[in-house]
Amino acid sequence: MQLHGNGKLMSRGQDAVRDVKVRIEDEQLFILDANNSETIYQSEYQNLKVSQPLGSIPCDVLLSDGNHISLDRDDPVCRFLLEQKNSVFHLVDKLERSKRYWLPALVLVPILFYLLINVVVPGAARSVAHILPVSFLHNVDQESIEFIAEHVLDETEISEQTQRLISDDFDYMLQRLQLNQYPYDLRFYKSEAFGANAFALPGGTIVVTDDLVNLFAEQPQVISAILLHEIAHVEHRHGMQAMAESLATTLLLSYFFGDLQGMAELFSGTALTVIQNNFSRDLEAEADDFALEGLDRLDRSADDFAKAMQGLFEQQGDAADEDNLGKYFSTHPALIERINKAKRAAEKQTY
Repeated sequence: MQLHGNGKLMSRGQDAVRDVKVRIEDEQLFILDANNSETIYQSEYQNLKVSQPLGSIPCDVLLSDGNHISLDRDDPVCRFLLEQKNSVFHLVDKLERSKRYWLPALVLVPILFYLLINVVVPGAARSVAHILPVSFLHNVDQESIEFIAEHVLDETEISEQTQRLISDDFDYMLQRLQLNQYPYDLRFYKSEAFGANAFALPGGTIVVTDDLVNLFAEQPQVISAILLHEIAHVEHRHGMQAMAESLATTLLLSYFFGDLQGMAELFSGTALTVIQNNFSRDLEAEADDFALEGLDRLDRSADDFAKAMQGLFEQQGDAADEDNLGKYFSTHPALIERINKAKRAAEKQTY
């Protein structure tokens, strides 16, 4: 048996491309100079690695010396090597070439990709988030808070007395609600980037900004209601789930679109996923329910949470332009609905 083809030889570490002839004979692959037919390379074809061509992209044959041959996907040598190396080549080749499969593929591929990103990845992230040990989450906090503090946080200007009052009530809520699984750590920072805000890292570190404390300076019970909401994100591992989902999605997109550079920025950027409060509507609703139930167990009014949402809404609306307000709504879905939900819960309380 003899097969003949034509390709381009690309030398490793060099930009030079050389036209060559390719021949397969007696289980040997020969590469010959296209001009004088001088043999350049010889090897058993079973030892070669061949890439599956996608669409009209040429197939790539990796030689034992590190060089590559690029062959057209219809080249007899390419097709022979693929048939020998890949048992599913015929099926894939048939699907790619058949027009009858193009339309179903155009419809099904986006649907499957959507399900992968919106169903499979979140489900896997949720499973991973709930099996990780607390010690690992604590280490995530340590790394994340260093990164965040370096870029967007400054030393707090809140008085020690005010910090102590909020911290004492925070500790009281943890003790009364018997929440001792995580090494909770309440911290105060000034941040122009976040304004009036609070966020929780996966291992129990909760950050409160100066602007939030000042906004509710006359309503400390409202700050406690906000802290219950952040505690919920820790207890239900929402932060770790969001980080895992963000990381998995980015890696998946990078794999499909061929960009795996900048991995350091990718991993550090997952911390920002948590502090930007990019939780889904379902996760926010779960945290709201936890906060409202906690307030009821503490014999406190659910209206405190409604006041917290209302105060943040009014403050953001007064201080931000239209674009920033739109961003606020995108990260805090159905805010008015959440306020009304808290008010309804307050009306049902009987103490």
